[in-house]
Amino acid sequence: MEDRDIARVHVIVPEGFDDPGQPTGGNIYDRRVCAGLAEAGWEVLVATVAASRPVPASGARADLARAVSAIPDGETVLIDGLIASPAAAQLLPHTRRIRMTVLLHMPLATGDAHLDAGAEASERSVLRAAAGVIVTSEWTRRQVLTRYRIPARRVQVAQPGADRVAAPARPVRGRLICVGVLSRHKGQDLLVEALADLADQDWHCVLAGSLDRDPDFVELLQTRITRLGYDHRVRLSGVLTGAALSHAYTTADLLVAPSRSETYGMTVTEALAHGVPVIATAVGGLPEAFGSAADGTGPGQLIPPGDPAALATALGAWLGDEGHRRRLRAAVRQRQPTLRGWEQTTQVIADALTASRSGTHANNEGDIRPMTFRTESRMTIADSVHEVWAYLCDVGRWPEWAPTVLEGRVRPGGPLQPGSRVEQRAKLMFGLSHRRSQEVIVVEAPTSMAFAGPMGTSAARWGMELKPMGDGQTDAMMWIEVDLTGIMRAVPAGLLKGRVQRVSDSEMVAIKAAVESAARKGAVS
Repeated sequence: MEDRDIARVHVIVPEGFDDPGQPTGGNIYDRRVCAGLAEAGWEVLVATVAASRPVPASGARADLARAVSAIPDGETVLIDGLIASPAAAQLLPHTRRIRMTVLLHMPLATGDAHLDAGAEASERSVLRAAAGVIVTSEWTRRQVLTRYRIPARRVQVAQPGADRVAAPARPVRGRLICVGVLSRHKGQDLLVEALADLADQDWHCVLAGSLDRDPDFVELLQTRITRLGYDHRVRLSGVLTGAALSHAYTTADLLVAPSRSETYGMTVTEALAHGVPVIATAVGGLPEAFGSAADGTGPGQLIPPGDPAALATALGAWLGDEGHRRRLRAAVRQRQPTLRGWEQTTQVIADALTASRSGTHANNEGDIRPMTFRTESRMTIADSVHEVWAYLCDVGRWPEWAPTVLEGRVRPGGPLQPGSRVEQRAKLMFGLSHRRSQEVIVVEAPTSMAFAGPMGTSAARWGMELKPMGDGQTDAMMWIEVDLTGIMRAVPAGLLKGRVQRVSDSEMVAIKAAVESAARKGAVS
């Protein structure tokens, strides 16, 4: 076999990624992918480089430059975004001679860290120059496409896997667990504040995660716990791994994930695999990890982020209602068979790397007809963001602006939220109609919503992005992405894209007319 035919990948990951004492989501993901690729027959050559956000130290930059320079021309490279995003100066000189794919766990703009313009410009340049980008959630993919305008076909989603658990759950009534590094973005302080309102309930809580990443936060958290008199009820266990973590899940009654920001949320799928229901914030990619049973029932409850009162209400309902607990545990059992395994994650990444090796994702867009296209329709609406948002959220009124929709409703009822579904009766030719369903994948009031569902024989995603403007106006943008599959690949992509563009343009005109008409009537009355 000639050397060029060997399935070989150079993987550049942060120092300590294989340290069991640093079980961050990114480190676990990187370890599992490296192992999975090796098991699948790839030759995996790992190099580690010190990483820090948002700007790496000079020594780390020099180490990265040496590591990349040592990679022979034409080789396939997978580099962790924690290293790649701020390193345009070190990586861009090499992007034409190596096939570089960036594994982006978390865009630099995510979370609470201050982001300077230079770091964001570096990330944009690196991602645009890469042969491909792999992200861990649809939410992250949307952020990348919207922020950096990268061709949609070059950004793939490889959601983290979850191991099957053979041991049966043995939950201890009222035992709550929250897993993740103790830091503000993980929201453990919000959980403690919620528990402050539940002193008369029977519960104990374990906060499992590193205590040294943000020592100031940990000190404030411990002080608040002591002032509430909760030292005997809230335990900061430090990092739990392996059998200790599995035992903690197996004996937990409920996982709480109160994050302020999150690109996916591997602890959610880990808990579900152990049969543990979840209360989580509807932020970032968490709703994707949360998912739903076949009938649309969530395996727990999603709550607004940053709202300790809402969290207290959800916890109170869990602790005080045995019927509620039984229903959610049943939903977890229905959700478990749909959890992805790590072998599926590895396969998506292997396919993306193979595509980069074959040149499918080459930057020269004339080389191959894209199998994914994206359209955008933008319009200024003379009303506030909140009014436009309220109109779009009223699924029953979608027939007013969507020409193919006859009826629409949210299943299982209630407002739009990630994991729910929009059921529609849609038009066919000759006066016929059919039923179709779209999954709600993003709801970030009042600025972003996104949906996924079929378009003919292809998969599609669409969404709305709203931005406030001066004088109470709204900049509204509808985007649509279509992954061409089946018979639709026989139709020229340009022809399909043009038709989709015309339809979305007309829908935006109808949305604008409906919202502005209602505003005028309100002003008159």
